[in-house]
Amino acid sequence: MANLAKDKEALEKRNKSLQEKNKSITKKHKDEMEKFEKMLRDADKQLAESLQQIKKMAEEKDLREKELGELKAAAPEESTQADKTLLERLQCAPQKIMRYLSDITRG
Repeated sequence: MANLAKDKEALEKRNKSLQEKNKSITKKHKDEMEKFEKMLRDADKQLAESLQQIKKMAEEKDLREKELGELKAAAPEESTQADKTLLERLQCAPQKIMRYLSDITRG
């Protein structure tokens, strides 16, 4: 009977020790989960801010493209003689001579 009492006492001590260890592990995991949840909230906030920034940048890009299109439409399409190379100007010479001669003969 004395042995049973000693065994019971040892089991109760072990049970108490295991319960304390379980509480410690549970608290540690709870703390880790709270940290993880905070990290997720922060990441969600950053994602939302990044999406807002991307949307704003896309709107600005569309506006810039529209402005560029308007400027291109308003700008003259013809290139000046100064923009052309000597070879390009010489290649156009026969056509210009023919146009000049036909203008003179008509007039």
